[in-house]
Parts: sequence; structure tokens; C-alpha cells
Amino acid sequence: RARQLVGERVAQVANVLPEGVETPILSSVSGRLNEVAELVVEPTSEGSATPMVLRDFSEFELRNRLLAVPGVGGLDIRPETLPDDIGAEARRLWIAGDAVGALSLLYRGALSALVLRFSAAIRASSTEQECLRAARGVLAAPPAGYFEALTRAWQSTVYAERRPDAAAALALCDEFARHFSPAPERAA
Repeated sequence: RARQLVGERVAQVANVLPEGVETPILSSVSGRLNEVAELVVEPTSEGSATPMVLRDFSEFELRNRLLAVPGVGGLDIRPETLPDDIGAEARRLWIAGDAVGALSLLYRGALSALVLRFSAAIRASSTEQECLRAARGVLAAPPAGYFEALTRAWQSTVYAERRPDAAAALALCDEFARHFSPAPERAA
């Protein structure tokens, strides 16, 4: 039934697609699973990019940017949704009594940096544990350790309703910029 509905909608928009855009097709039911769309990445001119450069761009840059919209695990990590000074705003939220808001902001900011600056393999469906593994793969030890402490504080606050003590939470706020602004060290 769902396949039929998608097929009907594709047929409805087929004649209004921009010039040069091919009509979408539905793959067979026995085709590749979990694929909703397929993109073709081509060089702008003959010889302007090797197949390896295009593959790397697709896999590490384009894929992660697409997966970052609208966010990871329901969290909006687009840069335009984040304040300029994430740590200071998180500190303000914590002091105002909004522990979840403060830790959410720090976590979203860290995820945004991981996905958009470091091309960490984080998907919208990634668990916190998967995000930690991805962070360890792209960050040096100090920022990776910070991200682990932040993730643990986030998990205990959101899932177990156990807030970290004020000193630990404020330290996370104050140390955010050192680890994620403008750019933390990459793993060697």
C-alpha cells in the first residue's frame, strides 16, 4: 500500500520537475533496502574530479550533510539554530534552572561540529554510544574525553532524570569553547 501511494505521488509531480531532472523511479521491492533516494554526483567538467575525489566527497561530505538535516535523534544540529556562544548560553540556561535545555544545547553544538566540521559518521538514527564511537574516530583525546563526559551528563539528565552537580555542569558549559570552538583537535 505504501509503495502504491509513493508511486502515485511520483506520477503527480513527474511533469512539474525542473528541466534536466529525470523522473524519479521506484526500485523493485526486492531491491536495496532502506534507500529512499539516490543521488548522482558528477564532475562539473571533464577531468575536474577523479572518481576517488567524487566518492570521498559523496561519502564523507555530502552524505553527512544530508544526514544532518534536520538533526540527529530528533535534535536540530543545524548551525543556524545554535547561538554564537554555545557555552555561555548553556551556562545561562543552567543558572536559570533549565538543566535539560543547557545540556541539550551543549550536546547539539558538539554533534553539529562533529558532523559538519569533522565529517563524523553520525546519522539521524545514531545512538549516543554510536556518536561517542564516531567522535573518538575524528577527535584527539581531550575533546573526545569532553564529549564523553557531556554525553554521560546528557544521558543521566534526560533518561534517568539525574542532573549532574552544578560544578560539573558549569564546567561543561565553560569548557565547550575550548573543545569545540572554533575547531577541536583532530585525531592523529
